[in-house]
Amino acid sequence: MKPFQRADHVELSARLLQDLARAGAVIFDEGRVYRYGSRTGLWSIVDGAEQSRIVQSFAGAEVNGSKRPLSIKASDVDGAIKLASHRAAHPGFFATGPRGLAFANGFVEVGADGIALRAHSDDNRARLGYAFDFDASASAPRFADFLRELYEGDADAADKILLLQEHAGASLIGCAPRFQVALVLLGEGANGKSTLIFVLTRVMPIGSTCAIPPQDFEQEYRRALLAGKLFNCVSE
Repeated sequence: MKPFQRADHVELSARLLQDLARAGAVIFDEGRVYRYGSRTGLWSIVDGAEQSRIVQSFAGAEVNGSKRPLSIKASDVDGAIKLASHRAAHPGFFATGPRGLAFANGFVEVGADGIALRAHSDDNRARLGYAFDFDASASAPRFADFLRELYEGDADAADKILLLQEHAGASLIGCAPRFQVALVLLGEGANGKSTLIFVLTRVMPIGSTCAIPPQDFEQEYRRALLAGKLFNCVSE
């Protein structure tokens, strides 16, 4: 291990980021440290335990000008991690990324000109995705049949189906909040509401859903749970 010059929290934090960056670029946004994985094309959370282990591994290292090896205390670990987040801070990093979703074979960007499959890149700023390839020719006939069954006989059935599809699609690529629209499913029991919710929450990428009731939005800690999610769905 390369000797430390001062071994203060500033230098420890810099060394921590260097170690983390060996596996991919590192940034701090929305209260978490993220690292890019070139294989998946995703930015993934680096948990506090991993950061702590790295700082702890510095214990016993040589410090220039000192005869004693480096001693690491819990406060040193906490201080290094805190300063590392400050050094890597990039506010709004994920909020300004292109609209789309990562797949195994690339990043599908959705824009005014349509859908385009692009190569994985850290510039895509994707945190969520699927482990299978994107297939532009794929279809979902059973789901289409289910939607038609939901509104069979309604004069505006086609409009309702389009609304559900558009809302789900906008949620999937992360732009639904821009429209400031929430869907409320009304009706008596056994009319497909639960099945629709089940399907939509399961079709979203793993880790992309939550269930924060609107009445809890004023609580900042509950509201913070929406960060990084694509789909918020409350059954009651």
